[in-house]
Amino acid sequence: MSMDANATPDNPEREVARRLLENVENLNKSNEELADTVQSLGSAIKASGIEDVNVKEVSDEFDKFRENFETFKEGQKNSPTYIAGLDDEADQFSLIRAMTAIRTNNWDKAGFERDVFNTVRTKAQATNVDSAGGYFVPDQVIPDVISAIYANSVIINQGGEGETRASVLDGLSGGTVKVPKFQGGTVAYWIGEEDTYAESQTKVGDVTMTPKKLGVLVRLTDEMRRLGGYGFENLLRNDMVRAAAKKIDYAALYGTGMGSSPRGIMGAVTQAAHVDFASDGDINDMESPIVFLGTATDGGPLGIWDGTDVSSAANYEFDFDALMEMVGALEDNDIMADSTAALISSPRFIRRLKKQRAGAGGDDGAGPYLAGGPFLSDDALRGVIGDFGASSQVASNQVAGLSLAQVLAADGVPGADTAADCGDVFYGNWGEMVFGRWGGIEIEDDAGRGSGFTSDHLYLKMRMYCDIGLRHPQSFVVTTEAQTTG
Repeated sequence: MSMDANATPDNPEREVARRLLENVENLNKSNEELADTVQSLGSAIKASGIEDVNVKEVSDEFDKFRENFETFKEGQKNSPTYIAGLDDEADQFSLIRAMTAIRTNNWDKAGFERDVFNTVRTKAQATNVDSAGGYFVPDQVIPDVISAIYANSVIINQGGEGETRASVLDGLSGGTVKVPKFQGGTVAYWIGEEDTYAESQTKVGDVTMTPKKLGVLVRLTDEMRRLGGYGFENLLRNDMVRAAAKKIDYAALYGTGMGSSPRGIMGAVTQAAHVDFASDGDINDMESPIVFLGTATDGGPLGIWDGTDVSSAANYEFDFDALMEMVGALEDNDIMADSTAALISSPRFIRRLKKQRAGAGGDDGAGPYLAGGPFLSDDALRGVIGDFGASSQVASNQVAGLSLAQVLAADGVPGADTAADCGDVFYGNWGEMVFGRWGGIEIEDDAGRGSGFTSDHLYLKMRMYCDIGLRHPQSFVVTTEAQTTG
């Protein structure tokens, strides 16, 4: 994250284009139809601080996302589940027809889907995932879903040029995948003089990734089964995209690594490191990615959690100065921001940050907004703090003063301040996080064991197989005490 006020902000047209991907149906729209859609999003776009967009440029940016989509489809030819000739007929595959046939065991209206399942069944075994023996949907017939998940996830955040925040390993096969653990994966050194150093660096170890089950519970109404047209199919795919993207984001930040859960940033915490605003900003114990930061509203230092109770400060204003120190926590430990660096927080914190005032003054006791207008737009905020993302999966209603164990357990034991008005703010080089996905999605029927019969609902499970690894946990910092309300 750059604190340079002259930094070039992101393209607002690109942000609008990304928002269009929240509906997979838009991938098949013409530019004229997209223009109408952009116009219909007018109020929602302005609500996020984007005043004006060039519709033609939005279409151009969206075309880049479509190119990603086509690249993803082309890449499926290297997948162990690839079926030659299926690409030309992939759009005929209906998840609703497939699910209905699986549940009723009546394939009269799902002959194409049955043929796909039968053909891919043997190939799916090559992925070596812990399959429940369900029906395997190859990526070839749902490339829009996978591409949209990658674009809508704040952590993966695939852009129009194909770049991502987290490093993505797609279409994996085999039960275990290893990637180098140390930063960058390579070591530069002067031959002969630093052989011992280089050898020690390469012994840091590997990050081991194994397929974890990301489940999506799907509910089909009787109308969806009987009238399974184009609209219902897109509705189902959009629901899958939103649910999976949110769950990936949550796991990347809070996954415990226990049982079937991936290990995220907070799950990697073993000992709290902190930046002490009362001293010189030195950081301790960088073996851990967690940092507690903050300043009291009176401008003085915030008492930092030290294993006991914390500050008597009533409010914890995490302002632009605190963000600078968050970046400095990495820089002072020889970890410089790269192209994947970004701040990730809750929408609530971002809204508060946009409303920062320039000191006291005026009839209401508050100074003017820093932007001179009602608030900073997304575009203007990026010009100040660099890249950022907001996710509803980031905690925003925590109590200040919780111990580290209480924060991780989220058991809500209050400390010095009982108001649940604090949240998490993450910052780091997200390219040091690896998201791995084993190809395809599996459908499993509950065989009538679940509820829903009396209300004309059918429930089925959809599983993606993926995992998350941190190559360099020291590249991330987080505060759990950034004020979000009040």
